Amino acid sequence: MEIPDGSTSMPDSTTPEPEPEPEPDAGPNGDDGRSDDVDATCEQYAQLECMSDKNCFPVYLDWTYGSYEACLTRAKETCLAWSSLRGSSLTAPRLLACVRANIAAGCDAGGPFSECQALPGTLLNASGCLLNDQCATGYCRREGVNGCGSCADKLSEGALCSQSRDCQSNRCSNGRCAPILKEGEACTVSNDCLRNLVCNEGVCQKITLVGEGQACAGATLCDVYMTCVNGACVEDVAVDIGQKCGKADGGRFAFCRAGDCDAQSVCVDRPQPGAGCPDGSCAGSGVCYQGRCRAMTSEVCDVPPQNAVPREFVDGRGRLR
Repeated sequence: MEIPDGSTSMPDSTTPEPEPEPEPDAGPNGDDGRSDDVDATCEQYAQLECMSDKNCFPVYLDWTYGSYEACLTRAKETCLAWSSLRGSSLTAPRLLACVRANIAAGCDAGGPFSECQALPGTLLNASGCLLNDQCATGYCRREGVNGCGSCADKLSEGALCSQSRDCQSNRCSNGRCAPILKEGEACTVSNDCLRNLVCNEGVCQKITLVGEGQACAGATLCDVYMTCVNGACVEDVAVDIGQKCGKADGGRFAFCRAGDCDAQSVCVDRPQPGAGCPDGSCAGSGVCYQGRCRAMTSEVCDVPPQNAVPREFVDGRGRLR
């Protein structure tokens, strides 16, 4: 699962990996063929992940899961599915180690943590994938709102690109992969700057995070799930289906509890399996594939979406190069 603020424990980061923990494949299997050790590890992962979200990011928990109880169910489902994906290097013990690292660092730690890095998998380019951990290149390329993608190489500096995550530098500027900007370099948007930097007054500057009630402006930003209102940080909130969302009364931001904010700024339920997913989100742990929600299973992304085939670029006539 990709977290918007990057502050909770999930895979697909890029720092060195610690000594691995033992794999959970030595225990007896249950009736469904799943290792009892994997089931127990995913149960522990879910408990720690949801408790961490409840203590550190309650708005995120409400927005993503709807409740602590729903989090326990979905986090375990996700752990079981992710750890059984074809070709994946991601295991239940690695997920558990990642959430433990987050908890040990405390709520205010920004990461990324070495325990949470993505390691290369075994799938070759053009194979369907859900996570970077499945691909031998370490990169699962997605386009549009598809949750599924295809294994691909990242593009080198100067290559034509349409999205920053396709580039080795993680920066696509004016349609080509370009070096990421460092502190003090001239910029136009914050996405062109290194992580933990912001483009302020045309220069990449270090971010200073502040809490509720503290002054915010320029490179001094509010902590996660807070909004800068009239120069001071206020906590965001979670509201129920049918209520107004987005910028709420008083300037704070209102997330939808287990739902999405529609074009009329009203909270609506996320699409169920089989329904269309124009914004890419699905109910529960569902995955958006070719515009339709699919249930999360170990085979959910085995076949790449039609528009996710890796390519160097498409010329002006739409031909693959």
